[in-house]
Amino acid sequence: MINTNKPEEYQPSKQEISQDHLSEISHDSISCSLVYTTYENLVDIYQVEDQLEPIIDGLLLRLDSEADWKSHFEMLEHLRIFNKFHYLDLHPKLTGFAEFIIQNLDSLRSGLVKEGLIFLREVILNSKTKELPQEFLSKVVPVLIDKSHSDKGFIRTEAKKVVKDLETCCAGDATVVVFSMKSFDKNAAICEFSFQTLCEIIKNLGDDLQFKLTLGSCKALFRALIKALEGRRAVMKKQGEDLWRHLRTLLEKECIIETFLENKIGLNKQEITLLSQIKFQKKVAPRPNLQSFLKVQKTMMEKNPNIERIQEEEVKAKPMAMDCSLENSTNANTMEIISIGKENIVD
Repeated sequence: MINTNKPEEYQPSKQEISQDHLSEISHDSISCSLVYTTYENLVDIYQVEDQLEPIIDGLLLRLDSEADWKSHFEMLEHLRIFNKFHYLDLHPKLTGFAEFIIQNLDSLRSGLVKEGLIFLREVILNSKTKELPQEFLSKVVPVLIDKSHSDKGFIRTEAKKVVKDLETCCAGDATVVVFSMKSFDKNAAICEFSFQTLCEIIKNLGDDLQFKLTLGSCKALFRALIKALEGRRAVMKKQGEDLWRHLRTLLEKECIIETFLENKIGLNKQEITLLSQIKFQKKVAPRPNLQSFLKVQKTMMEKNPNIERIQEEEVKAKPMAMDCSLENSTNANTMEIISIGKENIVD
């Protein structure tokens, strides 16, 4: 018996449509040559789209299948466009792109590394709109720190720019934990760089430290602090002392420091003693220089033209008064010093 029913016409799924659409955009709209587009020159090729979520999901599906380095570069360009024009749509999907970003940061092709760093810097600066996911930062930042000490100068420079932006835009649990852990790195340069950045992050958090950090990140912070103070690196020790003075000022307002350090952070008696021995630096009033002294004298003379004559009379009067008392006091003072000396020798 012959089947007379017509075969159903094939209907592509939304996923396949979005992938075909992305492929068309990739080849037609973005150059395959490694030409770095500046942030100002990025063009919103998605402004005509009603639904952006399926397109972003399509990008995620392509991550494993795209092995060509040029395709990776194009993908990073797409992410930069989404970040600039549709950050709030990209934000919930960012963590899914973390491994892809790391893959490009570790690439042997410098062009991909640079494009990955450019994307990271742009997305970090854009995080003022909405904080970056902590999981995304936890995965990406350790690799970023390593790149800040790359053998290639332009990569090292670009990576340090990204870290500098992290200090101000992404000061929080994830960055505090990552930089605390990196302060134990075997590479001395990375170790010092990480602790210095950690100190800057804490300062940028402001006064409400306990409301901005969880207990877990505070524990990681104090572990790094104790390590710096117990270590032999003078730079880190000095930075650690300054960091502790800052932390102690904040903690004194909120709690009993010793109790907090022992019961909450888990420091032992020896570590608490180490912190307690660090003294506050007294602010010394600056000594006036010659220029400021002359300026004051000039101002006084303008207010009182007779001040020079008055000062001269005072100078003349002082020696006369001193002469009268010197003769009477010199012998008495000398005898007193001698008698004290005798008593000490006898004793």
